[in-house]
Amino acid sequence: MSAQQEHVKCLIIGSGPAGFTAAIYASRANLKPVLYTGAQAGGQLMETTDVENYPGYPDAVTGPKMMEDFQNQATRMGCDIRYGTITSVDFSSNGEGPHSVVIDERETVSADTIIISTGASAKWLGLESEIRLRDIGGGVSACAVCDGFFYKGKTVCVIGAGDTASEEALYLANLCPTVHMFVRRDEMRASQVMRERVKSKENIIIHWNTEVEEVLGDQEVVGARVFNNQTGEKTDIELQGFFVAIGHKPNTDIFKDYLDLDSEGYIVTQADSSRTNVEGVFASGDAQDKIYRQAVTAAGTGCMAALDAERWLSHKEFIAAQEAAKNNNTGSMAVDSILDAIKTKAAQSDALGKTIKFNFGEEQIFIDGTGESNTVSVADTEADCTVGVDLEDFKSLMKGDLNPMMAFMSGKLKIDGDMGVAMKLQSLFA
Repeated sequence: MSAQQEHVKCLIIGSGPAGFTAAIYASRANLKPVLYTGAQAGGQLMETTDVENYPGYPDAVTGPKMMEDFQNQATRMGCDIRYGTITSVDFSSNGEGPHSVVIDERETVSADTIIISTGASAKWLGLESEIRLRDIGGGVSACAVCDGFFYKGKTVCVIGAGDTASEEALYLANLCPTVHMFVRRDEMRASQVMRERVKSKENIIIHWNTEVEEVLGDQEVVGARVFNNQTGEKTDIELQGFFVAIGHKPNTDIFKDYLDLDSEGYIVTQADSSRTNVEGVFASGDAQDKIYRQAVTAAGTGCMAALDAERWLSHKEFIAAQEAAKNNNTGSMAVDSILDAIKTKAAQSDALGKTIKFNFGEEQIFIDGTGESNTVSVADTEADCTVGVDLEDFKSLMKGDLNPMMAFMSGKLKIDGDMGVAMKLQSLFA
């Protein structure tokens, strides 16, 4: 490693709801995260006007303002937020050593864990009028679920012919008197069930072999000029909302040499987890979610990624403690290293405000939790709470493979003494 190369414990690639939420949780876990925003700090929400479906904003909020709030909270929690774009990565260590990334093709940073939250970009038609009205919040959108409510009682259109376009049209049909659907071919690419649902909806009008030439309106959408690509005939259709549903492209190209991606380029994660096929690398947000694509679900997966990263690091520290014990053939190194793992796991809890004794068979760790000066002793000392657990089971708890409640009920995890402390200790492994 060169003298100029920086090393961090947790590096977050990309901002938006997933990245900033991961930053908040990773900061609270004392992982000292560094976040690189990417080319567009705040992600797709920076192109969104009013957001009404995110909890905690009863009077709605603009996308940029919400992302400013997210960023301010992440900063307050201690995240180091930097403006820059990751241009290449090296995950060849597969968790056996640090991962490395290159920022703006110049600076290299290594990290123990990586959280990917690079998002996905909506595909657009590329019309000047479309982009202009989109950028000023004039009625062009790529998300009916996000913005459809603002067009209740108005006439709108949907561009596209796949399942996503069908879902958008059906959603809008419950809000709007008329939904025009512009399809380039004489058939839809959507699944059979979605095609039938769209065709059976009376207020959805399908225009076959139809493409958009221009979105009409100076400050807001008033219509669309379309043409039949078989006859060349042009028609102006009055509209107040223009929804583009021709797909999304996940921003994952730089990871393709290391991570498993599906046929559309989304990162494949393990079931009920943010873990990827590479140890120490976690994915969140729209880079791995092609189903929901909502700000609130992206934030949820950002939380998952930070928790998974913290557990992974705790597990690595515990393994290091075991190896240290073997190499030194004494208990002292094991005591110090296991204590570090426990402290890392307990970073979000005030359970260490009391004296706690951990019994690992013959090995004992005593923590005097008064303030910052926790001390360790292998002596049989009285404590407010005693934890008894087998080393292998403790390793599974630290990794998240063993459910703490099941371990407690089965007797694998024994907690005696102050029940208030006991409950907090249990939550450390939840």
